[in-house]
Amino acid sequence: MQVVPYLLKFLDDLTNVYVRFNCKRLKGHTGEDDCRVALSTLYHVLLTSCKAMAPFTPFFTEVLYQNLRKASNGLEESIHFCSFPQEEGKGGQRIEQRVKRMKIIIDLARNICERHNKPLKTPLKEMVVVHPDAEFLDDKAGKLKETSLNIYTWATQFLLFFHVMFMQFVTPLQFVLEELNVKSVVPCNDLLKYASLRAEPDFSVLGKRLGKSMGIVAKEVKAMSQKDILDFEKHGEVTIATHCLKLSDIKINQSFRRPEIMTEEEIDAAGDGKDPLGHYLVKYNSK
Repeated sequence: MQVVPYLLKFLDDLTNVYVRFNCKRLKGHTGEDDCRVALSTLYHVLLTSCKAMAPFTPFFTEVLYQNLRKASNGLEESIHFCSFPQEEGKGGQRIEQRVKRMKIIIDLARNICERHNKPLKTPLKEMVVVHPDAEFLDDKAGKLKETSLNIYTWATQFLLFFHVMFMQFVTPLQFVLEELNVKSVVPCNDLLKYASLRAEPDFSVLGKRLGKSMGIVAKEVKAMSQKDILDFEKHGEVTIATHCLKLSDIKINQSFRRPEIMTEEEIDAAGDGKDPLGHYLVKYNSK
């Protein structure tokens, strides 16, 4: 069933993002009113998720639903008497994207710690988030403002409700600082400061299309300079030997370039290859 992986992903986000990062709010440490908002949001999401999961896990969701009924009046006697939740309200792709980017930064930091056999909470002086997209760096700093709370959707989309509530009171930067025990996070849009780029033609895509011209095109693609690669990524296409090549025709490989004045013990990085240019997270040690 195609919906099950999305539901599992949602439950993971609910547990490891909303609940994990909002423990203080849920326990009332940030004030009674804020606690009520956090608990009401969690209740709403749990109730909606039960309705969405009922066709797939009928007995499990019935047990959860009966417990949820104790905290609210006017609910149906059984989860199976409830209507399946329908999508309503505006979409929240920017909210989803913002939370996802926060998780990516934290996961990359964990990868670096594991690679160096260091605990995640090892105190760090500074962390640099490198990405050519200013919007990505703005999301890290929490500049996105969201005021609309009219979100009520199902499956992967109804998690936006708690994402909106989640971001209404805090910024991703706060959670990055707390989760990684780092003193400061510095944005950097100069990718070449910490990375080397290399272009490679996708032979499986271009081979049949270019034919005899493949050799000439491949040679010129591999000879692309760092600036040429950045311009190609920015504009989405480049003309080589009269052939117009798109993003899907060329693979951009990147490798971490350590500053000459620093050692491996002082700086390391991890990148996410899912992004066109990736994004490097550079962590400095506590010294």
